[in-house]
Amino acid sequence: MGHYYLTEWLSSTNTEEIPLHIYKVPIKEIHNRHAEGGMIAYNLRKNNDFKTLVFFDQYIASFEELESWGEQAYLSYTHKIIDPSRSIDRTLMERLIKREIEQRSDKDFILDKGIFRYKKEKPLQTREMKIFPAIHLDVTVEDTGSIVIGFEYKHLFEFNRFIISDLASVQPGTKLVDSTNKKAYEYIFKEVAAYKAGDISPYLGESVISYYQRKGQFFKLNGIDENSPVVHVESKDGKVFPYLPHLLKLRCSFDQIPNHLKNVVNKAIKLSAHEKMGNLLKAVGQLVSFIDRLTFPKKNVFAENLGYQVKYLPKPSLLFGENVITNNINSGLSKGGVYRGNVAKVSFFVDPSLQGNPNFRIQIKDFIDILSRQSDQLGVKLDISTKPIELRGQLHPKLFSSQELNYELKSLGKHFEGTIIVLGTEQSTANAYLPIKKEFGGRQDLVTQFVNFSPKLLDLSKSHYQIMNILLGIYVKSGIQPWILGESLYSDCFIGLDVSHENGKHTSGVIQVIGKDGRLIKQKSQVTSERGEIISWDSLKDILLDSIHAYQEVYGKQPKHLTIHRDGFGREDIEQAQSLLDSMNIQIDFVEVLKNNNRRMAVYEGNKWITQQGLCYLSKKERKGYLCSTNPREFVGMAQPIKIIQRTETLSFEQIMSDIYKLSFMHIHSMQKTRLPISTHYADLSSTFYNRGLLHPRSQHEHALPFV
Repeated sequence: MGHYYLTEWLSSTNTEEIPLHIYKVPIKEIHNRHAEGGMIAYNLRKNNDFKTLVFFDQYIASFEELESWGEQAYLSYTHKIIDPSRSIDRTLMERLIKREIEQRSDKDFILDKGIFRYKKEKPLQTREMKIFPAIHLDVTVEDTGSIVIGFEYKHLFEFNRFIISDLASVQPGTKLVDSTNKKAYEYIFKEVAAYKAGDISPYLGESVISYYQRKGQFFKLNGIDENSPVVHVESKDGKVFPYLPHLLKLRCSFDQIPNHLKNVVNKAIKLSAHEKMGNLLKAVGQLVSFIDRLTFPKKNVFAENLGYQVKYLPKPSLLFGENVITNNINSGLSKGGVYRGNVAKVSFFVDPSLQGNPNFRIQIKDFIDILSRQSDQLGVKLDISTKPIELRGQLHPKLFSSQELNYELKSLGKHFEGTIIVLGTEQSTANAYLPIKKEFGGRQDLVTQFVNFSPKLLDLSKSHYQIMNILLGIYVKSGIQPWILGESLYSDCFIGLDVSHENGKHTSGVIQVIGKDGRLIKQKSQVTSERGEIISWDSLKDILLDSIHAYQEVYGKQPKHLTIHRDGFGREDIEQAQSLLDSMNIQIDFVEVLKNNNRRMAVYEGNKWITQQGLCYLSKKERKGYLCSTNPREFVGMAQPIKIIQRTETLSFEQIMSDIYKLSFMHIHSMQKTRLPISTHYADLSSTFYNRGLLHPRSQHEHALPFV
């Protein structure tokens, strides 16, 4: 039997064994307390031989007494065992432990955005960027006084060139990094300064050159003269600094990596479970050794020793047409077709450069015939509109790459019916994707399905899965349900909630998955912009009532039990929701689904770490747990678990976990299952599409999925 690992490490040392010195300090401006407290902590470190200390709220805490205060006063002082029931005490302890590891590990690790990366380990290199393996580490002090270290293997991405090589192209708001120090500092670009490196900076009171000379950092001045440019950057707390652009590089997340680099980067960073866990445990073992106040027994990374029960959830059965029941999507569709056959109205919008090529024109006709025949076999007739014929010969051959596309699209929507299948080359559809989605989807409420056309699609022996995925996309955008669950869920109705935040805009999104069989009855994007990450009670009330009404319209009665799946941490008013539903005799559960949680699950079996689909760790007492809902091939990388937290107590936590796992098999627009339940997965997509202007605010397609 294997050992079950979670990337958390429970210390055998309790907070009762680590008294803290806690000082309450005066703060002049409460709204600016973070910056003010940070400066107080910085000065105290310098005055006290850089002892480990932290600031939070209005308190300075240290493992040792701080004797040198200089001109700084404190209002009160206590040397005590913390009270783990107080959040302030827990936070001070968490920050102190993390800070001590940071300070003591600086000979071996560079702290970069709060993440540890090896000093001596060479980064992975591509022609345009460096990829740094790194370790995320977080500390949690529980209200019992237990101390847990959480960890995850990460990668940081940094372009090779310094911004001086193309300074004119750097836009305000761009993330930059200076990794020439022991700690890598990240900034936001503001502007190119009006003065040069040899001129006096109003922010420094001296020139940038003099500043580095005074600090003895002559290596930063290599290649610099008095006429070298200076830029202004902003730190995360809003302070502006003058900087030499010779020291700054572009920083990006994986999502921001240019498309032409993603395949190369993916090959470099995708590690198997065995590789990732081996690297991770070795690094974390080294990091926790730097804090000798705590001990970490090796067995305390086992899920059972962390307080979790280990279980396996079975794959659910799925119901297709002809009453075919199987847990294999391809087999179910091939033998039974879709759950309920229907007619799908479609139009084809072909890239004019392909339409004007006689060979491509013949191939596209063959492709449409293949698509129609395959759809007939699945029980759905494609009713192909002839309206687009009106456009034949009327469109510029290079329309999809033209700067006029945005304008031309405004008059083209009337020539299409039903789901619009946009056919083009990989490059032309990439160019046209956003303009078409914004105009057709965001403004005209038209639904589009993009297809990268290639003659390879004509060989069904090689393109079967691509053809099936294209058809599934058409079906769900036409309101057709390809399959449902073949077994009942514990809850009657599921509502997925998400708040998307981009460029300062916050929008709530909602998907309702209604019925014990997981079928989609209605989806709707909430057009109300939300304040921060919290969905207001007015918005939540509307969502609840709308969902219950939709359920009643289909089933003729209200649900007995309703589950809200919240994408991320939920701070909504649960008590008001419970009160509303109590008055309607409906039970409710509120569940947080965290897709990015900096944890991994693995089984050590046969001298190898592996991941296993359906594996879950449950803490029934705390109503939280982790679920591994996928098991990708090794070249794809290690499975990423989801964290689940139940904030109510109606259904059992095991029932909550089971429902979430089953809903991850209802990824009905693709042959490939998702690791998330479709409630939060589709809510996330809908709110993101709305925020980007790709989804009409009052869309009439409430029984379809226009955002997939």
